[in-house]
Amino acid sequence: MEARFNQIVEFHGHRCPGIAYGLRIALAGMNKISATKESELKIESPTNSCPLDAIQVITGCTIGNGKLRIQPNDEFGFTFTNTSSGKSVTITNHKIDYWSYIERIRNANEISLEDKIRIILKVDESDIIRLISMA
Repeated sequence: MEARFNQIVEFHGHRCPGIAYGLRIALAGMNKISATKESELKIESPTNSCPLDAIQVITGCTIGNGKLRIQPNDEFGFTFTNTSSGKSVTITNHKIDYWSYIERIRNANEISLEDKIRIILKVDESDIIRLISMA
């Protein structure tokens, strides 16, 4: 996971909790719909913030190649669709909304930036993301 995170840092320009979260979302989304390559994927993102850079690096889906679309939604859910099988999943934070989560992490001065990233990368998937819907 650390090697993938470093690839994202190279693309994004700096280390931050948002790209760690995006890495976890990308891996979970691809896993849940059994997609292994960009040609099988379409993704809808509710934002153009930090997690999206991680999702682009991990999946290969970009606005330019037509595989990624920014579509604001109330749930802050990222929707992954396997175009080969038709399987689809929407993933978001677990129990809290994303912006509250990021604000809480930013304000947690007693935890270093690196510790915040490490926590997001190592915590059990079910503790940070949840499935909103699956088809």
